[in-house]
Amino acid sequence: MAKALPARSRTSPSDGRSSRSGGGIFAGFAPWIVYWILVGNASFVTSVLVALGLSLANNLVALARHRTPKILEIGSTAVFALFLAIGLAGQKQFIEQWIQPLGNFGFFAIVAVSLAMRKPFTIQYAEEQTPPELWDTDGFRYVNYFLTWVWAAAMGLMTVVSTIPPIVEGSATMQDAGSPLSIAFYWVVPFTLMGIAILVTIKYPDWFGNIADDADDVPADGPDLPIAPTTASDQPSTGDAELAIVPAEALIDEPVSLRVQGIGAGESVVLRASTVDVLGHRWKSEASFVADERGIVDTASMSPLDGTYDRVDASGWLWSMRFASDDTTPSLFVPSLDATGVHVEAVVAGGATLTRTLIWRGANPEVSVREVSEDGVVARLLLPAGDGPFPGVVLFGGSEGGLDGQFSNAALLASRGYAAGIVGYFGSDGLPPELKEIPLETIARGVRWFASLPAVDADQVAAMAISRGSEALLATLARVDDLPVRSVVAVSPSALTWEGLGDRGPLKGVSAWTFAGEPVPAATTVPRKLYDDMTKQAFRARGRRDRLHPPLMHMGLSYTPTLDDQHAVAAASIEAERIAVPLLLLAGGDDQIWPSSRMAEMIESRRDDAGVAGADHVQVWPGAGHFLRMGHLPTAVSWSGPVAFGGTPAGTATADAELGPRVLEFLAATLG
Repeated sequence: MAKALPARSRTSPSDGRSSRSGGGIFAGFAPWIVYWILVGNASFVTSVLVALGLSLANNLVALARHRTPKILEIGSTAVFALFLAIGLAGQKQFIEQWIQPLGNFGFFAIVAVSLAMRKPFTIQYAEEQTPPELWDTDGFRYVNYFLTWVWAAAMGLMTVVSTIPPIVEGSATMQDAGSPLSIAFYWVVPFTLMGIAILVTIKYPDWFGNIADDADDVPADGPDLPIAPTTASDQPSTGDAELAIVPAEALIDEPVSLRVQGIGAGESVVLRASTVDVLGHRWKSEASFVADERGIVDTASMSPLDGTYDRVDASGWLWSMRFASDDTTPSLFVPSLDATGVHVEAVVAGGATLTRTLIWRGANPEVSVREVSEDGVVARLLLPAGDGPFPGVVLFGGSEGGLDGQFSNAALLASRGYAAGIVGYFGSDGLPPELKEIPLETIARGVRWFASLPAVDADQVAAMAISRGSEALLATLARVDDLPVRSVVAVSPSALTWEGLGDRGPLKGVSAWTFAGEPVPAATTVPRKLYDDMTKQAFRARGRRDRLHPPLMHMGLSYTPTLDDQHAVAAASIEAERIAVPLLLLAGGDDQIWPSSRMAEMIESRRDDAGVAGADHVQVWPGAGHFLRMGHLPTAVSWSGPVAFGGTPAGTATADAELGPRVLEFLAATLG
């Protein structure tokens, strides 16, 4: 589920705006609106006759258009017919006292019946304005259940408060224009509640939909130009003061420190850094220091007094860079594989300003990249310089699809001497467009293709995958015994096989995977808590957008309940004990896409029980989120599109910095 590039969320629920239930629904309300207007100004029987006539007309129009009348239309006709009978048979005093509670209860009864039928009355109107393929989605049904419950609450309260005047005063009627109690509880409070329900009906679907929308802001001036990787215009020294970057040229997974020397002891220094990522977004950091007794400031050994990070960390000035493109919603930092510049400025209190440029690389310049589409394999191959054969790592991305999600990791592995092949399984040309019913044979075929390459040592192949890719990889290895894989790295892994994902959200009843032509058992998400959280955000924001803090979907809320269901877990668990090679399981403790740390422990528990976990390693970083990658990359933005990854910037930065060495150590130990 990790996303390398901002894109329309594949994990988004139904587009809330498409379930807008304004417009048509108010035709169904028309008889009630007329009734409530007339009932205080005309006789009860007259008011009911007019409303009944309008309600009958709604049903006749529906039949004339060859559609079944809606619950609200049928219910309104039945209620008004009953009211007419009461009006003709009842006493005038009784009717004037109880006309308002009766009317409110009549509407409440219609709403309650629709809920009891599991057919919320708003949904029939929403379906008229929504593509049929969305009618069965969880988000669409949630929005309409929510609106119907709003009406049930409003009409229930209206019924209760309108009984107060006749109970308290006995003789109170709707005609008591001078009675504060009658005015308040027959008119003001009930119709205020109705107004709130109408407002929510009009606004809420749009507010809810805003949470699931990608913020696709593009600055008016276009993307920023990359900072040139050159030191020609730098001013690294003034007098005795000198600024150094150590090392001056580095891969993105190498720690890089800043050092200022030759200044007075106790002098303050402000370090500023800026760069531009591959999408043209600018990033900046700042930190203040005080020189030690030797007149030195060194990020490798000193903690800043204040700034964008607050601990001793040689590369803190890199990972703490914050999104700085104006008029654009922040999005995940995407590094360039080519050399790019990181401009550094040191401002010394005495007045000197020193500048240097870090030459920052996503890959060794000698790494070659080749796109592959052959024999059913869609892949991207990255090779170190030389003839090989090289030890190899075959990589699989997550629910972002395509080949980009693991590109930076593959580039770094190739820079360290490994052949790296990213194999796609959906979301690229020549592959299925959605994550549904993907044959696990696709994963197996990709592994075999990679191991068969002349540049790859088939006896030294590992596999690495993230999120849904780890789910596919582990599920494949648990079923296919003869794959040429000696070890597995699973980042943000899954212990279960799950339902498919489409552009509009989870695909209920559809497995993400098949094997031997049969669907693989699929665990189902329970999105209620996710939608409840989205509703809270919707009412807090009320359609307003904060560019710097966009509303986000915390998908983990829909996965966690399934892990608490023993039957669901038993049905869809990956038989990880059948995997005959060592596993390195890496996860963030604050993963808000799905509970990967818990699932990593579930995998290890199965393997422990089976006695096959001897060479496994599990690492969970408490403050990290879902999307973990090798490198000292900016972590201030922990989301992609509308989907939250979780983790704090510092916690994810720690995981990213340690992930690379952890993976390389594991590969060296398992590949020899």
